[in-house]
Amino acid sequence: MAGYRRFPELIAAVFALFLALPSSLARAEELDPTEVGDGDRSPVHVAGLLQVDSVLVDRTSVDELDPATREPLNQERFVLQRAWLRADAGYHYVRGLIVAEGSTLRGPALRLLAAELSVFYPDVRARPLVELTAGLFLIPFGIETREGVPERLFLEASTWVSALFPGRRDLGARLRGEWLFLRYALAVMNGNPIASASLPLRDPNRAKDVLGRVGVEDDLFSWLRIAAGVSALIGRGFHPGVAPTKDSFTLRDVNEDGIVQPSEIQFVAGEPGEPSKNFAHDALAGDLTFAYQLPIVGPGRVYGEVAWAKNLDRALFVSDPVSSGRDLRQLGAMVGLRQAMTKHAELGVRYDRYDPDRDSNSRRGANVVPYDATFSTLGVAVAWCSLPHLRVTLQYDHRNNPLGRTTSGASTTLAADSLIVRAQLEL
Repeated sequence: MAGYRRFPELIAAVFALFLALPSSLARAEELDPTEVGDGDRSPVHVAGLLQVDSVLVDRTSVDELDPATREPLNQERFVLQRAWLRADAGYHYVRGLIVAEGSTLRGPALRLLAAELSVFYPDVRARPLVELTAGLFLIPFGIETREGVPERLFLEASTWVSALFPGRRDLGARLRGEWLFLRYALAVMNGNPIASASLPLRDPNRAKDVLGRVGVEDDLFSWLRIAAGVSALIGRGFHPGVAPTKDSFTLRDVNEDGIVQPSEIQFVAGEPGEPSKNFAHDALAGDLTFAYQLPIVGPGRVYGEVAWAKNLDRALFVSDPVSSGRDLRQLGAMVGLRQAMTKHAELGVRYDRYDPDRDSNSRRGANVVPYDATFSTLGVAVAWCSLPHLRVTLQYDHRNNPLGRTTSGASTTLAADSLIVRAQLEL
């Protein structure tokens, strides 16, 4: 019985151990094994992240189920956005990392979020001149695609990032490092990120995506730091073919008498099928960040990026030039401001636009006219962060959704505004 009496003490001790983990570990760049303190000699590190959302207002919510997927269309709910358990270990020139994630965003789910094996030079305690990584990791493209979730102010990445790089992670190999003010990353990846609409984390063709980013980062003044970079991607997407069918017969009881008549038997010819095809996709992006320090209020930064892509949408309007008969060109852009309001709060404003098809058109009567399919979002976020490890964020998003139709069938924008509060705890 004495052992049972000590059980609550054991639980309390384990919880206290999690809270005592160095905050620098949890606040480092997401899944970045180079961000380890010089004095940290522990062979294995364990950390966690918990994000719980309450969607207070969502103007797209309907008390109904989607007729195609039978998923709820109501968005005003409580959501376990992320629950992470992370373990990483390193010794001299080698480091490994595993992250598991639980979520209720699309029903209860548990999955492997990241798995990395890295070799460094110099060793793991310093920022590497050369780092070679293999496994499941963040896609090295632009700003928001590489941004860590724990230190991110806005709840989720911009629309164009979610469309072109769904889930922001993929399987592959990466070479990256830094020297003086130069930053570089080059990766070879499958090309089907973790949240792709089709075949996530699998590769239906032998072609691989080759992508990377080259940038500079340095102090202009003691209070101002600049970072700029150029990212590029080339690869091949996949159009699934159609399996061939055999000749068959079908019966249609036209007079509904329950008796088979010769005239009611129909012959259906088989189809030869269609082989699968590959198509080229590519992207080019530029990003710029100014990080500064203001007296009294604290640090802030102004940042932005713009991306041009072709046939690269893999989640929102999935690109398939084989089916559409033409290439689909995408354009995404984002500009944001983050400003600390002393150590107790932070304020942010972000505007992003995404055009999934710059050449889109629609038919109006007998005429074919250009159609603007651009999504845009203006987001305002306020975060309270007085307590260690805990952050509470309130974010309002004003969205323009181009998928609406008037009663006459003409294109219009849908009201898609939302108000969400998130509690985030780092362990």
